Amino acid sequence: MDDRSDHRAGAGHRHPSVGSDRPGDAARCPAELDRAPGGSRLTTSSILARIRAIMDRPCRRTAGYPFSRGDTGKRALHLGESYRPLKSADATQRHRDSAAASARGGEQRLADLIAPLCGHGSTVVAADLVSRFGSLSALFRANRAALESRLPGRRDLIDMLLAVQPLVRELLKAEMLDAPVLPDNRAAIRYLHASMAHEPAEQVRVLYLDAKNRILRDDVAARGSVTKTDIFPREIVRRALDLGATGLIMAHNHPSGDPEPSRHDLTATRAVAEAARLFDIVLHDHIVIGRGGYRSLREEGYL
Repeated sequence: MDDRSDHRAGAGHRHPSVGSDRPGDAARCPAELDRAPGGSRLTTSSILARIRAIMDRPCRRTAGYPFSRGDTGKRALHLGESYRPLKSADATQRHRDSAAASARGGEQRLADLIAPLCGHGSTVVAADLVSRFGSLSALFRANRAALESRLPGRRDLIDMLLAVQPLVRELLKAEMLDAPVLPDNRAAIRYLHASMAHEPAEQVRVLYLDAKNRILRDDVAARGSVTKTDIFPREIVRRALDLGATGLIMAHNHPSGDPEPSRHDLTATRAVAEAARLFDIVLHDHIVIGRGGYRSLREEGYL
């Protein structure tokens, strides 16, 4: 549609409440709102009704965003894994190095935890446990059967690890809730990684924040399959309005373990950010979680 032709068509009618750049001259209303049925005078209620009608139309793809300004994000958008790297090999290697350093620190903390049972050999046992399970978070999510298959004859150690699992998750959540999650989001990332990294299917979590960047609610917004899940930006924004949230942090996991964002992830991120922006709500970050680490789309320049 050509906006200029619409303005020319409606040039004969000017809305009295809208000003223009020239003194004493009223600006033209957009053609979508200017023509009332049967030539009747426009009222506030009729204008609002037309705005709602425009917003409920099927969305159109536009350059840069997956929906037009008139769309409220009702259709599903896919989050899924990428099979073509979006970042350079150097950036990927830096993330791997960071994850490796984090894993070494986790092994030492585990060694301190099991020292009463393992004595001076706790460091070796901790390294062996992390190696067998693939990561510290996988160890703390393992059930009794998995632990018994990898730790035959160590019932004392198995009982300790099972007893500690809920405590670890609660401590991570308490750490996240104890202070604003921005600008330092490390506590939120630790909690999200522990909660999502080893889920067998994709899920989307949304942290709803107040004006002081404290968490109002931690919701699982969607659950999907091994390779994808669908989200509805409109529902995320509706939930934010219900809670009185002013900010969002979105997160989803890749069950394959690779946190590299896909193009579907980037499209969905922009869609949620644009839908939220219409209501002065900020999408602060979208974090992609994998077993070996995470990606922050804010840090990588996609937001």
